[in-house]
Parts: sequence; C-alpha cells; structure tokens
Amino acid sequence: MENLPFEIVSKDGFAAIKNENSAVAVLLYTLDDNDLLDKIGVVIEKNPHFSEGSYTSLIMGTVESDDPSLLSRAKAEALEEAGYEVKDNDRWDFMGEIFTSKLFPESVYCYCADITGLKSSLPKGDGSKQEDGIDFVLLPLNRAKEVPDSILQACFFKLFSKLYKNQLA
Repeated sequence: MENLPFEIVSKDGFAAIKNENSAVAVLLYTLDDNDLLDKIGVVIEKNPHFSEGSYTSLIMGTVESDDPSLLSRAKAEALEEAGYEVKDNDRWDFMGEIFTSKLFPESVYCYCADITGLKSSLPKGDGSKQEDGIDFVLLPLNRAKEVPDSILQACFFKLFSKLYKNQLA
C-alpha cells in the first residue's frame, strides 16, 4: 500500500484518522459603506467526488514545517488561491480552532481578513494539479449562507459573532 498522508489510530477503544499536517482556513470578506458585512470569499474547485464536479469552500491550506507561523500560511494561501496580498496584520483575525469531526482529532485554524478596498492580482497558485482551474469569488451573504461547507459555516459564524458582539449581547 502506498504511503498515505494520514494514519488510522485507536485510543481507549476510539478510532480516529490522524493527519500528518495541520490546516488553515481563510475567510476573506468585505464590508459595505456602513461597515456591515457585505460579501465573503470562497473558492470553487474541481472535485470529481461531488455530483456537480466541483466543491465550494473557504480557502484552505496545509501548514508546512517551514512555515514561520499559522498566520504566514494563511497569508500565503490568500495570495495563492485568491490573489489578495493582505500584508497589514490589523486586517487579520484569528478566529480559533475548528474541529470538523470526532473522527479527526486535529483542528483547522481559522483566520479571517478584511479585504475591503484591496485590489487582487491573479492567484499565484501553489503549482499543484488540484489548484488548476480554481476560482475565487466574493459571494453576497444571501448566497454564501447556502454553501454547505461546515468549515465555511463555522468560520462565518465566528466572524459574525466578532463583528456584531455588542449587538448580540
């Protein structure tokens, strides 16, 4: 059997899938003229495992051993997959860890960045076949809420709570 990027582990009678590397999720968003959440960014990538032939999700990336920090990986993914170079740390927020399932004990580290007023360039890509034909789009909230990706939904909820915490109290 070929080397897989994960292993099946068992502890105290519970089985889980352990990945070699952690991941970051990046939610890029814009605000309108009233500083209200306007659009969120998603990637649409080819994926033959889904009936539509594609999958819509947040920008995701694997943390590599030579990455200086999780934030640096998030910034690199924003440039690779969306073409946004978000240098200013004040535009970034760490939204915490998200556990996707009890079967996966590793977390996904979620970052959000306000790209309001920034210009994008062509996405740089990482050279992988998986990123061929990837599209980044900014979706209005009424469409974004319909994307069935659980990591997107969790990051969006965390962002919404942060932006509107005073109104929610």
